[in-house]
Amino acid sequence: NEQDKRIKYHQDMTRCIFRIAKTTKADEGEYTCQINDERGIKTSCYLYVEEPQWRFETKLPATMESDENDKIELECSVQDEDAECEWFYAGEKIVPASNPDKYEIISYGKVRKLVVKKLHPVNDKGKYECKTGVMTTACEVSIRPALRIEQRLKDVDTIEEEDITFEVVLSKPDSRGKWMKDGKIVYPDQRYLNKNFHRNLK
Repeated sequence: NEQDKRIKYHQDMTRCIFRIAKTTKADEGEYTCQINDERGIKTSCYLYVEEPQWRFETKLPATMESDENDKIELECSVQDEDAECEWFYAGEKIVPASNPDKYEIISYGKVRKLVVKKLHPVNDKGKYECKTGVMTTACEVSIRPALRIEQRLKDVDTIEEEDITFEVVLSKPDSRGKWMKDGKIVYPDQRYLNKNFHRNLK
């Protein structure tokens, strides 16, 4: 039955282990482990199962992706319109009043929403959580960095018949671009530029 699938028990050397997955109120009660010998040695404990005051109706998506400098909206809903929710990032409580340009918390009806603005690819990526009572829903956020030129072109002095190399380093590989001389294309339009692309001119 369903309960049998939730319950697992095994013995590991001197350790006797009894596990219950996804506890319910029906699991509450006294549990005893008794040794099978003539003395009947045993130990007991009581399991208390707390029923959550509030529950989520729809949870946060498991993952979400956005772009640098954009904003992201994390949305879930609760079963009770009066449910109080708190938002956390990397385990720290989010307080919009201390950083209003970064965070906004919106609540209407059963909807609970967190808006994170001006996304940074390092500082804002990671785990976001919404908690109501003892219940939690979480989303792992990843942020695509904006395309930047990390290493720019430099002026070059040379003499005829020598080889020269122009090198540009981009923030993301496989980015579209083209090479131009005096405003005119000298290397095929829409060519994919690799991170370290060398162009030799003679």
